[in-house]
Amino acid sequence: MCCACCRAFLVVALLLCMPTLAAKPKPAATCTLQVFGQPRKAKNGIASAWLKCTGGLVRVVVDEALLGKFKSNFTGVTWGNQQCKVLAAQYQCVFTVCPGTRVILSNSVVKGLSGKFGSVVCLIGSKVRISNTTVASNAGNGIMVTNSSVSFTGITVITNNRGVGILGEARSIINITGNTLITKHDASGHGGGVSVKANSTLWIGGNASVSNNTALTGDGGGVYVGSYSNVTIAGQASISGNVAQSNGGGLAVNSTSIVSIRDGASISNNKCVGPGDNSNGGGVFVNVNSSVSIGDEVSISGNTCTGDGAGIGVNDNSLIKITGSVQIAHNKGSQVGAGVWLGKNTTSHVAGNVVITNNSAEFSGGGVYVFHFAKATIGDNVSITHNTASSGGGLYAYSDCEVTVAGNVNINR
Repeated sequence: MCCACCRAFLVVALLLCMPTLAAKPKPAATCTLQVFGQPRKAKNGIASAWLKCTGGLVRVVVDEALLGKFKSNFTGVTWGNQQCKVLAAQYQCVFTVCPGTRVILSNSVVKGLSGKFGSVVCLIGSKVRISNTTVASNAGNGIMVTNSSVSFTGITVITNNRGVGILGEARSIINITGNTLITKHDASGHGGGVSVKANSTLWIGGNASVSNNTALTGDGGGVYVGSYSNVTIAGQASISGNVAQSNGGGLAVNSTSIVSIRDGASISNNKCVGPGDNSNGGGVFVNVNSSVSIGDEVSISGNTCTGDGAGIGVNDNSLIKITGSVQIAHNKGSQVGAGVWLGKNTTSHVAGNVVITNNSAEFSGGGVYVFHFAKATIGDNVSITHNTASSGGGLYAYSDCEVTVAGNVNINR
């Protein structure tokens, strides 16, 4: 074999033996979106719109009726394919980030859009970071996330949209951090501020706030969690001043979901205001085979409810664990279990510097109420004091329930 052939053979052999390197992910583009609506009396719903993207590939789709005439103002983008157009139409989106897109949306404003649509911004099969952005006073949901990953950072404000602030579904991952504010939404169905379902994951942390939202006809005035979803509320995050017509004024957890509330989070001054038997859990409501753990400097206070469990309501084969420097205080209920209501076939464990105090119920169990076939364990360093009710100011145990009190526990009126 000639020398040149030998060298060529060796090069090929070396290339074949080299490990295959994983392809680098496509770089995320950076975009700024500005869309402003006309006054409501104007026929055209959009006054101005532009989008500028740099540094990567961005595929988007717009509602032609609302944004079509502004498409020449959208630079650095590729228009989405037919599949994306079909999905955008299905979800009735005004502006859609298409599958496969990675983008940072910063310093953006979408405000005052009128018309008939489902959501203002839709993220479909994409990976997005939203920073220092305002989505306000629009006629639909603020941001819809499906099969996507999105993080909210900086001073991001989602407010006063006529729908849910953030709607997550279909295995989506949503991280809400920084100084994000989600406020003043009036939504039909479940979830006023944030609603996640269908195997989605939600994190609310940092100094994020979900406040003054309303679920007009359903559960979860602040946050609704459903259908096998997983949620963490941590840091200095707060859920406050929200209202639900049904269950869970602040937070409603349903359908085999898992929630952790920890690290200084607070749930306060929320309300459930519907008919008593169908309106439970002013602060937190846990239902249908779900589980919640609460610990590490968490406060649940000042919540009210027309039904049971003004602070926390647990029902229907669900599990709750409360441990480690938790305060449940100043909650007021119109029926039973103002601090904590443990409904039928539930399991609970309360231990470790937990204070349940100054709660008031109209009928029974000012501090804790344990209903039919519920199992409750109250362990070391739990204080249930200064609660009021017509009967069982501290603790009320109904028939056929199981209550275990062990260790250093203080229970009185």
